[in-house]
Parts: sequence; C-alpha cells; structure tokens
Amino acid sequence: MAIYEVAFMLGKTVTQLREEVPLSELQGWFDYFERRPVGWRDDQRTYLLLSAQGVKEKPERLFPSLKAINGQRNAANTLKGSAMHHFLSKATGGDTLPFLQ
Repeated sequence: MAIYEVAFMLGKTVTQLREEVPLSELQGWFDYFERRPVGWRDDQRTYLLLSAQGVKEKPERLFPSLKAINGQRNAANTLKGSAMHHFLSKATGGDTLPFLQ
C-alpha cells in the first residue's frame, strides 16, 4: 500500500513510479514517509493548540504520526551527554580526538 501513498504525494500514478523511478529512490521515499508521516505537521499544530487549552496528554498518545517524529528527536538527543559527545567537545583543531592520541 505504501507505493500508492507515495504516488499520491508525488502526484504520479503507480505505473509512472514503477517505470520512471529507480527502486533505490522509491525505497528512499518509503523511508521518508515512514519517518515523516503524511499530516504530521497538522497533528503537531493541533497538539500545540490543545496543549495551550490545558490538555496534558503526551502528543504521541493523541497522534500516532507524532510518535515517529518524536522518536527521531529523542534519538538525535542521545548523543548529548554521552562519552562520545564529551570527547568531541574536547577535540581541538578538528584533526584528532583526545582518546585517539
């Protein structure tokens, strides 16, 4: 079913996608829409409005599309505070890391 969603979002038919788009690019689009579900911005905007009105629920519980988005943000934040982040912040000149010397 994913190919139909990609075709719809790109404004092409499934036949056009199969004939014109390389498989690697098509897989890239599948990955993109899995990480950025269609409508997530609308869901985020609605959640912010609900939050301003006093709703205390987590966004992922109200909108499944935000679960994918927030999961990526959490994964990106795991580097901060890690040992690798510490070593990268101590590196000077950009040539070497302290633990490699």
